[in-house]
Amino acid sequence: MNFLKILLVDDEEQVRKIIAKKIMWEKLGYELIGNVGNGREALELIEVNEPDVVLTDIRMPFMDGLELASRLKEEYPDIKVIIFSGFDEFEYAKQALKYNVIEYILKPVNIEEMTEILRKVRQSIVDDILKKRNIEKLREAYMKGLPVIKERFLTDLIHGKLKSRAEIQQKMSLYQIPLAFQEGYLVTTLMLTDKKIDRTNAIEGIDQEEMQYFSVKQYLEEMLQNQYDNIFLRTTSGWSVILGIRKGERGRKVVMLLNNFCRSCKKLLDIEITAGVGSVVSDIMEIESSYQESKEALGYYRIMGKGKAIYIQDVEPGQNESLLSEEKLEDQLMVSIKFGSEEKVCQCIDEIVDQAEGKKIHDNQVMIYYISLVINLMKFAEKCDVHTGDGEDISRDYIEQIFQIKSADRMKEWMKEICLNIQKEIGREREDATLKLINQAKAFIEMHYQEPSLSVEMICQELHISPAYFSTIFKKEVGESYVSYLTDLRLKKALELLKDTTDKTYVIAEKVGYSEPNYFSYVFKKKFGVAPSKYYKR
Repeated sequence: MNFLKILLVDDEEQVRKIIAKKIMWEKLGYELIGNVGNGREALELIEVNEPDVVLTDIRMPFMDGLELASRLKEEYPDIKVIIFSGFDEFEYAKQALKYNVIEYILKPVNIEEMTEILRKVRQSIVDDILKKRNIEKLREAYMKGLPVIKERFLTDLIHGKLKSRAEIQQKMSLYQIPLAFQEGYLVTTLMLTDKKIDRTNAIEGIDQEEMQYFSVKQYLEEMLQNQYDNIFLRTTSGWSVILGIRKGERGRKVVMLLNNFCRSCKKLLDIEITAGVGSVVSDIMEIESSYQESKEALGYYRIMGKGKAIYIQDVEPGQNESLLSEEKLEDQLMVSIKFGSEEKVCQCIDEIVDQAEGKKIHDNQVMIYYISLVINLMKFAEKCDVHTGDGEDISRDYIEQIFQIKSADRMKEWMKEICLNIQKEIGREREDATLKLINQAKAFIEMHYQEPSLSVEMICQELHISPAYFSTIFKKEVGESYVSYLTDLRLKKALELLKDTTDKTYVIAEKVGYSEPNYFSYVFKKKFGVAPSKYYKR
């Protein structure tokens, strides 16, 4: 198990130094993330770097240990609190129990005693974690996640990642998939080729495109009922369906059924569906081949027309090599565009074009593959909020350009230009989005710095981001932590008030967001070396 994070809180610096030095933190399984002089400073540190354990004194200025324990019980109930104090009084111990303090140590601190207590506390935390991982909860979590597990299994199956026939059949039985012992298999992939979303009858909170896919799936399940065992799964193109085929049956019968299905979808549901149909295979280990063929068949819809079933045997009779075997390379290309270097993008393009050109297939099939790749790139750019122009027009332009390119080198050059432009736009969008968030955060802080309760959580609720992400980008872009920035802003405002008003220190403290004048004076003196009342008298 990883180190537990622990925070030390005591107003006596010498005590903090002794404890920090004498305790063998790492040997006990702890990481000491800091030591501070009062509860207020502790809360500020906890807000940024939440510890597992807080080791605190009771008597401290600005916020004592019991108040700190009370706040932690309310805001961070999972943090364990150990109190050490020079006061052997029943009332203190009783209050400590009320705030879920798990150990109460008397000063002067005995290092051996504290070491043993820290060991016990760590073991208690580890035991709690293990209890949460009991078999019953695991079983419940497994049943809850079964649809996702089943989907992942089917995805691995159609991508050829499962190499054991016995394992595939065993898992199909386990997941109640009725395809384990079929005489043949065929995969069809369905795609919405005319996404006309009717917003007039939209149901609030439901994605309309998802609703269309659900309607299509339900309708096809009814048509396949009592004819073919089947299982649906979501793919990048839409829905893929694995069908169990009887011995001697050909794919042509499935194609006829799917043609009727596509026509009925248009007529009854007003949804245009195009189906790519792979070949019938006799071995469960060849399902990947039928799936790849179904995707290849779909790639012909611009030539064969939409709203119908396109059978691979009709468009690629006798085809030996897959047009889309570079799917992993395409995935690598998308990742490189979004997160990698220009060099990595160019390397992926070179590999994709070299493999496509090396296929023993007709040139037109290679061109169709390039069209499919560019269309996928346009979809990818759209998902990344990159505007590449009017969809239909730009796709038409690209198709014309592809058929005009006569060499592999020119194709590489052309593809690289498209991909690098998308990469630059993604980078620009990312930078703009981060800068916008930081400016919004600064504006919010400027509006609310006078409120003592202003916190990272309040800002993150306003911006709809996580505290961890906010803390990371704020420090990276601004050059200092949120706590430091807020403190500097409040002190800057305090200086202005000291210069321009005759307000008392406690009034100025309240105006800049400090509910306790003593703490304001403490922070002010820590920053400028003098008390607020003496700053302009120097």
